[in-house]
Amino acid sequence: MDVVPVQLPLICARSKVRISIPADLRPLEGRQSILLAVQELGNRFPEGLPKLNPVKVDMKIEDPEIVEVVN
Repeated sequence: MDVVPVQLPLICARSKVRISIPADLRPLEGRQSILLAVQELGNRFPEGLPKLNPVKVDMKIEDPEIVEVVN
């Protein structure tokens, strides 16, 4: 498992599920712990991770500009 930078425009969705990430990802143990956490999420959510809905459910944002961007 490797750490790979990803440009922000390439992210098309976010999930409301969070995992804790070690402060240092250089040691193999830190990267392995993330791999195990992601695999466990795959087992818990076999149909895909629940999506974050910042407007209606999760954050209750009412700013019209953000509502328009989300829609």
